Amino acid sequence: MRISLSSLRRFLRSPRLIVAEIAGITLGGLVMAIMPQEGGVRAGFSGGLVSALALDRVARSPWFVGFVLFSIASLCVVLIDQTKRAWLLSRRRPVPAAAAAAPYRREAILHAAAPDVPGSEYRVRGSLGHWGSPLFHAGVLVVIVAGLLRLLFGADAAVDLIVGETLDSRSGYDLQRPGLLGSPFAFPQDFRLDDLRVERYPSGEMKSVEGVVSVGEGSRAARRVIAINSPTRVGVHTLYITSLGGSAVLLEITGASATERRAILLREAAGGSEGSIWLADRTQLRVSSDAGGLGRVPARVEVRAARDGALFAIAQLAPGESMTLRGGRRISVAGVVPWVQISGQRDLSTPVVYFGFLMACLGGLLMVAVIPVETVVTREKVTAGIRLTVVMRPRKFVPLFAPAFEDLWRRSCAGLDPVELEYRDECA
Repeated sequence: MRISLSSLRRFLRSPRLIVAEIAGITLGGLVMAIMPQEGGVRAGFSGGLVSALALDRVARSPWFVGFVLFSIASLCVVLIDQTKRAWLLSRRRPVPAAAAAAPYRREAILHAAAPDVPGSEYRVRGSLGHWGSPLFHAGVLVVIVAGLLRLLFGADAAVDLIVGETLDSRSGYDLQRPGLLGSPFAFPQDFRLDDLRVERYPSGEMKSVEGVVSVGEGSRAARRVIAINSPTRVGVHTLYITSLGGSAVLLEITGASATERRAILLREAAGGSEGSIWLADRTQLRVSSDAGGLGRVPARVEVRAARDGALFAIAQLAPGESMTLRGGRRISVAGVVPWVQISGQRDLSTPVVYFGFLMACLGGLLMVAVIPVETVVTREKVTAGIRLTVVMRPRKFVPLFAPAFEDLWRRSCAGLDPVELEYRDECA
């Protein structure tokens, strides 16, 4: 069993495996940045290859999860070894034998001004610096574990919401991407989009998007303003407003026995925006406008009715106007209002990520700012006087400690005659 565990430890710490882990995770990140991650069935040989390798759902692919799990295992082995080493180094008492490897060493034979001369002094300063590397790697491990929690139990969703529409906990979303072990996203409170404010630069480019929303039910609903970088949160559930949207045409379709209400979302197209719906009798209603983009609400829209590819009715309608189709069916424009895409996210890992980053930053600070330094000062009586030996061994940044070594030498010479009978300096 010892042999197998030792082999496993060597394997997990091998440079080749660590390089492969970094390369695999980096490759996954590049694929996610380049290729849309919507999943689904793809046609053709290239589509089949993409689906087989899960390149359109990298974060949920077995190969990417495998790289992450191997990285966690390697970090755990490294962390255990570094913790043991830091514990031993922080409790180790410097010994004179270590003087041979010290970069700073000076020896001289001096006259003693007092008969009583102490023997040896061993000191270690900055022992806390030994814990910098373990703490840094522990922080990295916590961040990776947080990402794994997000991958397994998180969820993403998106829905197109019309001004005046309410999204409740039972509402369906246009897009759902739950984690490997997670449930679909559902915002725990009612969410109503009351108004949409869009500002643009003179050039027409988007400047800002704000939504006035009500979160909660009835009189207890809280009115808030959300923006692209200012979402609304309830626990681990977050709703974001995006810059994707346009106008929604609200139609009333009146037949012989009933009135049906439908909404057509106009999406940007060449020369404006357009959208369509199908009725039960295979009639297609296509609505278009010269205005396109989020926050641009047209005064009139063009409504076309077609069946089996043949156009049989067309009209320019403003809100409150209508057109009559064959058979007496009337199409009325009840209103034209903005719509915007709202994205949702359930993330259990946010506080864990912050804690991991804090640990990593603190560990990096300890590695750089707190440097362990071992010093040995030995006074030994000899025939000619006192042999004084001063040794300093910094663990890092050795050249920076030259002034500190000189100061230690001056303090060590206190009480001794400055007249030197023999002198040897081995400073690095």
